[in-house]
Amino acid sequence: MKSLADIQAWMLAVITDPRGASAAVNRLALTSENPDLETGRDNVERLIASSTQLSGVDRLDIYNRAYHARLLECLKIEFPCLHHTLGDSVFKQFALDYLQHYPPKDYTLSEMGKCLPTYLADTNPNTIPINKPQLKREHWCDFIVDLATLERAFLEIYDAQGSEGKTCLRADDLLGIPHDHFLDLKVCFVQELKVLRLYCRVEEYFQAYRQGENAQMPKPQRCAVAVFRQNYIVRLIPLSGVEADFLSELCNGKTVKQVLAWTTALSPEKARRTLLHWADEGMLLRSNP
Repeated sequence: MKSLADIQAWMLAVITDPRGASAAVNRLALTSENPDLETGRDNVERLIASSTQLSGVDRLDIYNRAYHARLLECLKIEFPCLHHTLGDSVFKQFALDYLQHYPPKDYTLSEMGKCLPTYLADTNPNTIPINKPQLKREHWCDFIVDLATLERAFLEIYDAQGSEGKTCLRADDLLGIPHDHFLDLKVCFVQELKVLRLYCRVEEYFQAYRQGENAQMPKPQRCAVAVFRQNYIVRLIPLSGVEADFLSELCNGKTVKQVLAWTTALSPEKARRTLLHWADEGMLLRSNP
């Protein structure tokens, strides 16, 4: 090898390859564009000396396994419910394939799993075009994507800067707003609120798991859930499709009147009752004067 930088780049590629050090050494030897880089398996001994019991590749493989064992433990901590649901062996297979597509690049491992829901959604057999339109959706696949999506959102909101210390807008405050003023209302919500659209009521399964109960996989049911934090506790509020649309549009800064003009599925009376319910749940904040 020509330089220390070459050696460092090669070792990093070998140690971080999810397929193992031996496979990485062979792959790098075949794909190297620099003929001066002697990185084939037969040349590894020039870089990594053998011991009495282990070859140079075997010694590299120890670091490779340790590196991925650490990443897997981090993903298990970040997605404990998903790990519990899949089991250790299947979770490991998903995780290692995920790391091939999304290797960690941030300075903190807390960001390592942020793309796992995206990876699971992109590889979901239900979303991959096939020439068999008569096949039904595999509910189990959608359930796994939903669970990962919810679990990641839960973690992000738990770690984010919340609205603690700010004054909530209560139901009594809304009841005192005249009808005309209510229609012109722009609602201020707690920080880091997320609206998730799901294929099943996965929040019930997730909450049962967190409470140590025997969670049962929910049946297919298009739904939505609001995820937010109040008094340092992450809350999950189930939503209908209409409520999810209403909430999303209000979060985008539209007035109640503008949202009602956009949809006929919600009456002013229903909108007021919905906001009163959300105020009771602690989702609304007083606007700054």
